[in-house]
Amino acid sequence: MGSHGPRRMDGAHALAAVAGLSAAAVLFGASVAWGITLHADGTAGDPGTTAEVVVSLGGTADAPVAAVQADVHFDAGHTPIAMAVDGRPDCVVNPSIRKSATRFAFHPPGCAPQRGECTSVRAVVIATDNVDVIPPGTQLYRCRVALAAQARPGGYPLAISNAMYAPPTGGDRIPEVTAGMVTISGSLPPVAASGGSGGGCSIDTHADALSIWVLIGPLIWWRRPARRNV
Repeated sequence: MGSHGPRRMDGAHALAAVAGLSAAAVLFGASVAWGITLHADGTAGDPGTTAEVVVSLGGTADAPVAAVQADVHFDAGHTPIAMAVDGRPDCVVNPSIRKSATRFAFHPPGCAPQRGECTSVRAVVIATDNVDVIPPGTQLYRCRVALAAQARPGGYPLAISNAMYAPPTGGDRIPEVTAGMVTISGSLPPVAASGGSGGGCSIDTHADALSIWVLIGPLIWWRRPARRNV
């Protein structure tokens, strides 16, 4: 491969990937190696709680892996990967794989997770002091997922894209990927609409989208008289 070949995750390019989380994102020219898989394990929880999603490496010892990159996409409004106190994704690498230069970043670049602008987390699992092989079947990292209080029970996908890995000898490879699922269990508490002589009425949390107008309507009706009296 000539000097204009694809960027690699080893050597000098490994250092660039750690610094910017973008140098390792170039997939053009990377060869496909279907013997390795990346998958997001499913997780579950109730609305308003947190859960953990794990990204794991699959494959065989015949295809050794020394470094991995992947973008994990989530539902920003219902099951976002949580933000840690330092503003970065609340993710942690598996310490047993000795990839201490691993970094995580919200994407798209410059998004504000607290405003729901981020739609994925990029992880670069790498070390600058070793090219040790990560055994197949190993958990690479885990991230805390915030389950929105208003999220309805059901499944919310966790897709993986921009995935690649590097063997100890260098060169980028593209693995197979398997999406995961965040399952929100339980049910939302019933909401009583106040007002009227007949008492409150409970709202079926499994109703269709029109039920939101049942909640908003009384609030609009209450506020109108106050505005006319000003």
